[in-house]
Amino acid sequence: MNSSAQQTNSIVVDLHDSDWNDWAERLADFQVHAEYGHYRQHVGFSTALAIESQPRFVISLLPSGEIAASSLVRKILTNNYGLTRLSIDRGPCLLGAEFLGPHLTALKMHLKPSAHWLRVNPYFCGDGAVAADVILRQAGFLPTRGTTGEYDGTISINLSLSESDIWQQFRSSVRRQIRRAERLGIEISCDENGDSAEEFFSYCQDAAQSRHFGLPGGAGALKFFLAASKTRPKPIVFLSRLEHRCIAGIGLIPAGNRLIYEWGFSGTQPDDRRLPLSHRLHWEAICWARKQGYSYYDLGGFWMNNGAHDSINRFKMGLSSNIQSVLAEYYLPLSPTLGRVVEVAIALRRRFKLRDDRG
Repeated sequence: MNSSAQQTNSIVVDLHDSDWNDWAERLADFQVHAEYGHYRQHVGFSTALAIESQPRFVISLLPSGEIAASSLVRKILTNNYGLTRLSIDRGPCLLGAEFLGPHLTALKMHLKPSAHWLRVNPYFCGDGAVAADVILRQAGFLPTRGTTGEYDGTISINLSLSESDIWQQFRSSVRRQIRRAERLGIEISCDENGDSAEEFFSYCQDAAQSRHFGLPGGAGALKFFLAASKTRPKPIVFLSRLEHRCIAGIGLIPAGNRLIYEWGFSGTQPDDRRLPLSHRLHWEAICWARKQGYSYYDLGGFWMNNGAHDSINRFKMGLSSNIQSVLAEYYLPLSPTLGRVVEVAIALRRRFKLRDDRG
């Protein structure tokens, strides 16, 4: 990662500013082409956040006026002893990794007067996460791994490989299920325009209610998914049908050079359990993402401590063995005194958690 200084200017844009619509269009265009990003930093996600969280963007600009980095900042709505805490979930979003350092400087400059504490967790994976860790620490941020509910790994499929090489990486059982889906005549459709977003999430709701599960990603995910379908980059929906009946689907979100699998559902009828529901969906999505020029097909999370004991982990491992660590969550106290207090609190939290784990 090239961390050399880049000359940028920065501004703060509020969703209620008179020129917000113009900025929203520019941000959406930037987020389509950014190398590093995540859907929680998208313009569509900002419109789905609670007004009380005061969502706004800190934007870094090159001398040409091109956007080099952006952060969707929200206020954390919890009882925090009178402290104003801000969060940048799975961000910043970056045109290139070299803009991380300058953008962190901009964040401190703009946010310090209005808050006591700032949390970030840029979506860097593998070797990129190691390099980003150095830049974050140099900027005064410290990791809080173990204090967040986010997954700490992911499985990525390298789309620079040929389709035949990717196919050979699948477990033999996965390849058999894909061939079986083809023999059964299961049809796959792809919607890249957001037209089927409501249909997809209605299927997700039905599946969740039938199995007494929560909605994938929580209740707020539905609001975001529908909002994202009306902006850019749009969610991608793949649905599989057998004899005109929808039996499974996956929802994917473009994020920088990755296409991330975030949501999925499978049929709830008794006979559906005997069908190959998801394997061919992912294979078709992988082939589509490769043709669209994405670098990675990201399977949307892997819980390192659970390994193959977790059924979701095990399913994803059948598609690829390329398990990558995901950058930890980092915090920055915006005052020296608070910094020492937060460090002690985190240390105590980890100590008590370790004691509980040991019984």
